[in-house]
Amino acid sequence: MADGYRIHVLGYEILDRTEKEYLAGDMNSFTGVRLFSNDQRKILLLRIQAEERHEEDYLYESQIRYILSQLQLEYLEYRCMGMLE
Repeated sequence: MADGYRIHVLGYEILDRTEKEYLAGDMNSFTGVRLFSNDQRKILLLRIQAEERHEEDYLYESQIRYILSQLQLEYLEYRCMGMLE
């Protein structure tokens, strides 16, 4: 739970490529030079469900992007992405 917005991780998948509708953990781009200039890493896709839907769905997406950004710092061998279901 993050600031009253409950989310559940339903599972994850390891994929070879990304789709446009996936959310990226891109909040830490200021941390320096990218380690993978020709990025061929596999995708670690988290499937996430919001407990309740509100008009403020963008807040769910912001929370998910933050979580993915933090995970990305730990799992450099994957590109961490999420899908809100």
